[in-house]
Amino acid sequence: MYYKSYVSGVVRIPPTRFNAELKEAIFAQLKQDYEGQVAEDLGKVIAILNVDQVGEGILIPGDGAAYYHTKFTIVNYVPEIQELVEGEIKDIAKFGAFIDFGPFEGMIHLSPDNG
Repeated sequence: MYYKSYVSGVVRIPPTRFNAELKEAIFAQLKQDYEGQVAEDLGKVIAILNVDQVGEGILIPGDGAAYYHTKFTIVNYVPEIQELVEGEIKDIAKFGAFIDFGPFEGMIHLSPDNG
């Protein structure tokens, strides 16, 4: 199921992004860090929608990057047991079929009929 979630975390802004406006730099870094990733508590992150809040930044000696505590909004997909999803079969093999469903790819395994 798709969700709109509010997430809190720390984002590392590398020096290469220091020339951009702070919210734009954070948004771009969040997109790079999160979009398309699968996290245990969030499922698959589909998109970063908005940077809602930015806290004070800190610099860590020897790193060169700035770290900001931030709150942001995402769209994420978490598959649920018994959820009915629509998919497209991409390939068929003797042991099953490969399918694209939602933001994931999977396999439907066919067991031999034991009669």
